[in-house]
Amino acid sequence: MRHPSTISLEGDDWRLGYKKVYDGSASGTIAEGEKMTEWIDAVVPGNVRADLMAARRLPDLFFASNSNRGDWVNDCVWWYRKRFRKPEQKFKRYFLELCGVDYLSQVYFNGRKLGENEGMFTRHLYDVSSIMKADNTLSVRIMGSSFLRKPSLNKLQRMWEKIAAPLQNGMEVFPERASTLKCQMSFGWDFAPDMRTMGIWDEVNLIGCGNVFIGRVDVRANVYRELESAKLQIKLYVNSTVATPLKIFIQMRPANFDGPSQSFNFNAFVKRGTEVIERNVVMKKPWLWNPWDKGEPHLYEMTVSLQEGETPTDTVTGLIGLRDIKMEPNPGAPKGSLDWTFVVNGKREFIRGANWVPVDSLMGRVRAKDYEELIKMAKDAHINMFRVWGGGLREKREFYDICSREGILVWQEFPFACVFLGRLPREEEFLRVAEKEVASIVKSIANQPCVAVYCGGNEFSPTRNAKVVSRVASVVRSIDSSRTILSASPAKGDSHNWFIWHGFGNIREYRDDKSQFASEFGLQAAPSRDSLKKFLSAKGIWPRGEEWESHKAELEKLDRYAGAAKDSPNLEEYVEATQKAQAFALQTAIEHFRRRKYECSGTIFWQFNEPWPAISWSVVDYYRTPKLAYHKLKEIYHPVLVSLKYELRRYEAGEIVPIEGWIINDLLESFEEGVVDIHMDDGGKRIMKLSFDVGTIPPDSARMYFQFGLKLPARHTRLLKVDLRAGEKVLSSNSYDLDMVDEGKATKWNRIHDRAGKWMMA
Repeated sequence: MRHPSTISLEGDDWRLGYKKVYDGSASGTIAEGEKMTEWIDAVVPGNVRADLMAARRLPDLFFASNSNRGDWVNDCVWWYRKRFRKPEQKFKRYFLELCGVDYLSQVYFNGRKLGENEGMFTRHLYDVSSIMKADNTLSVRIMGSSFLRKPSLNKLQRMWEKIAAPLQNGMEVFPERASTLKCQMSFGWDFAPDMRTMGIWDEVNLIGCGNVFIGRVDVRANVYRELESAKLQIKLYVNSTVATPLKIFIQMRPANFDGPSQSFNFNAFVKRGTEVIERNVVMKKPWLWNPWDKGEPHLYEMTVSLQEGETPTDTVTGLIGLRDIKMEPNPGAPKGSLDWTFVVNGKREFIRGANWVPVDSLMGRVRAKDYEELIKMAKDAHINMFRVWGGGLREKREFYDICSREGILVWQEFPFACVFLGRLPREEEFLRVAEKEVASIVKSIANQPCVAVYCGGNEFSPTRNAKVVSRVASVVRSIDSSRTILSASPAKGDSHNWFIWHGFGNIREYRDDKSQFASEFGLQAAPSRDSLKKFLSAKGIWPRGEEWESHKAELEKLDRYAGAAKDSPNLEEYVEATQKAQAFALQTAIEHFRRRKYECSGTIFWQFNEPWPAISWSVVDYYRTPKLAYHKLKEIYHPVLVSLKYELRRYEAGEIVPIEGWIINDLLESFEEGVVDIHMDDGGKRIMKLSFDVGTIPPDSARMYFQFGLKLPARHTRLLKVDLRAGEKVLSSNSYDLDMVDEGKATKWNRIHDRAGKWMMA
């Protein structure tokens, strides 16, 4: 929640000074800030490398093979500085708020040190009332990433590192990145560059108030649908310079719908210092927040105001959604599986999700407009959940605001990722940083109705990392016990199916996946030629080679799934083949999981977006240009899907193909007089048409409705197009290229390696 009195200190009027530090002995005092080698203009929120590129001290690090040309910035100490005048509006007290400083930082105000922090997600909040002047200087010191915490390995661990690293393709067993709570992908990933960021990457504000300051508001809602009411448990975390009686005014006003407001008033007495005021209120006939495909995401604007007598002292306001989210067992799930069916306001929600990664490797550059554009594209593709992946971020406030407004659920992971044959640190110092950072993440997003579940992180063993998992779960429950906490992803019943792609498996083998939930799967695909030209040199764009690999192309696997096009001398043909393979893979997997509805209760494909221009698994490239798979998602993620199931193999002319026709309805409404029209086109000429009366299509259902045999013509292109109608209304459409076949095979070693990978995460 935000104070109306907030004054943003963001903008392009900051300065950035730097000096190379060779031995880590920089003084860390305000005097050091006066002795920088050079000062350049800076933007906040932002990033050191972004400012250096703007000042032409660095080349475009996203172009060609330039990504490591900024490595020297890791060896420097950095000082951000902003001068500003005291606000004209008079306040008794002033608080300085920094929502994200990356990563080893100290904050100074008018020459006085306010505090220091290790971390990226902690909210810094300082009372600067006594040192506020007419003209003020805010300085933030950040140590370069070379000075991050390093793993401290014993003799046995060093020996295991040598033995185990070759078993996981040379990856570090105890990676340096795992010793920090920093965005893990910034150390380099299979879709992101090694670009260890530093900077003020999130909001910076000055907040004015009276004697009593509201530091935080926590709101937890219990919805009683049968009573048409909701009980709100409200905690006000206040800081007061006086002992005083207070009047508390709470108003709930409809923010995105027409309806009545509801108001509540209380009296309280606060002591001098910090205190928590707890109150419960009951809202009658509340309008509930729903995912967009199950209703409207109704939001209230909640305003909390405090008065000393008749004098206002502080006010905060924010968006609140009232809803009930639970996870229930999947019917027929194997023993030991977790609950994987999301239930929102008493209604099951089949998840049609996407993995979300940071929008930019230089994450400070991301603005609300970036979130708006990408989230709109996701909703247009019928996505109803983002998994905010554990190798990434707690995103900025605007991301969660927009998801709440648009009715998109969020699965939020914490910044632990991909520790396989090793383990996360167990030292108390690391655990305290982990608790602090995770607590700050939860506090910043817990009021958001879009947040459905917390997860400890991505692809590590909860068993071998039980100490970290336990401490993280404990701190999360102490702040927000209303949501499910998963220890890690994948968890029991969930799958990260990388046998197809990393294991070279055949795409049709997605149909062997019997998981109760599928939170990662996908194929890489090259972006369009126009996008490639923006980040690869004229020499590097074709034939594919070193520059492709520097932008994360896994050429052997790309070639494997591109089929015959791997030998093409033509760039466009190769790009099209990789994009067709990606679309075919997602269609095969998603339709399989959707036909198993509630045996499998959701799919979250890898991945929606990407943080820099790359050859990656994204369906939308860095420049927001969609790949073929994005357009296919509009068909296969439609809430009402008509799905044809047939054996995925090569067919000869005249052969009869047995086909099953399924209809999946994720909506709460039924459809009468359902009719399926199927026709085959060749070069735009229709050569076959079939119709099937399917009658009533019930809500929240998946079933087979018809079967038929299709005799294939001797044609070069065999494209099946399917329309589902209810009366005269076309509910959804789908299409199948019967010539699209994956004829590759995995080796026995690939299968052993895949099983070993699953074992490592147990």
